[in-house]
This record gives sequence, C-alpha cells and structure tokens, in this order.
Amino acid sequence: MELDLGQPATQIAAAILFLVPGLNATWFIERLRGPNRLKGTERLLRALSLSLLIYALASPWLVDLGRRLVASVSVSPWEPILGGAVIIFIAPLSLALVAALLGRSWRVKELLGIVTTIDPTPRAWDFAFKSERPFFVRIQLRQGDRVGGVFGDGSFATAYPEPQDVFLEEAWRLGEDGSFIEPLEGTAGLLVPGSSIEFVELLTVEEAFGDA
Repeated sequence: MELDLGQPATQIAAAILFLVPGLNATWFIERLRGPNRLKGTERLLRALSLSLLIYALASPWLVDLGRRLVASVSVSPWEPILGGAVIIFIAPLSLALVAALLGRSWRVKELLGIVTTIDPTPRAWDFAFKSERPFFVRIQLRQGDRVGGVFGDGSFATAYPEPQDVFLEEAWRLGEDGSFIEPLEGTAGLLVPGSSIEFVELLTVEEAFGDA
C-alpha cells in the first residue's frame, strides 16, 4: 500500500510522527530538570529542534532502510520496530539525561556565563535552595514570628511552578534576636508553607552561630 503524501490526513500524521521524539524529549527534560517558563510556542519550537536533532542522528539508518525498501531487499520486521522505539523513546530519554547532567555541571554553567548573563533558573527561590547543603534557614513569618532550622539532604524546597513551600529536616529553637540556640527536642522536621512566609535568610554554619 502506497501513502499519498498529498492527502491532508497523511501530512498531519507525518507532522505528528515527526514531532513525537521532540515532544517526548521535552517531557523527559522537564521531569528530570523541573518545569520551566517556556510558553506553548517556545516549547513547541524546542520540541521541533530536538526532533530535528534526533532524526539527523538517525538519518544514516533511515536512509539505508529506505534504500533497501526501494530496492525490495528483505528487511526484518523487527528492524523498523526497534529503530522506531529508539527514535521515539530511547533517544529522547538519552537527550534528557544528558541535558539534566549538563544542567547540574558548574563547568557548563561557567561556560554559559561567558556567553550569556541570563540564568535559566526560573525563580530566586529555586536558585537559593540549590546552594550547597547543609545550611541554616531562618524564616520571618507574616504574623511576626521567626522559625528556623537545618536545610540538608533530608530537606526539600518546592520548585517552579509550585508554591514556595519548604521542609527543614531539623527545627531549631531561636532566641529573641533570631539566633540559633539548639535543635528542638524530638524534632522530625519543620514544614513551612509559602503563604505564611514574609522573607527567608540562608546562613552557613559559621554565619548562623556567629549571630548567636
């Protein structure tokens, strides 16, 4: 059966098939690196670019497969199935893993800093809590109280576009001047919703106890 590329339905199906690897790569990247501020059109353009890259990398195999089909050379039915799986799923996932690893590399960030001053981190909140752990956090609440504790490997801060909540793995008792006195007895952590936060201070161990 021959495909008529002049038919709108065939053209739409071909366009969707072309975009699928890039859309999958975009989805994997956002799952691994977190959501970003790209609008719908920008996300579509990125998916198109990633699809072009994937198909360019797969072009030697695609051209060879096409030549064999045109020449009526026997082709294993598993070859296009496995090849399609690589193009649609494995290649996008591999690109996303590479993008995630590069995004966490300080060397790559330094190189990008030479080219542009734009930081891809969507909010100052996300940037602050990517700092090297552990560190102390002192939070001024909207009702006037202050709370604080340790932000370490067992802590968590929500990322864009979620509300700015933070979980501190160890809550501390603070002095009237905001100094860190001691961990609260039996503390299992402190969850502070973003809606109750006025502002946040991040302090190194030296800074935290230098204020005491």
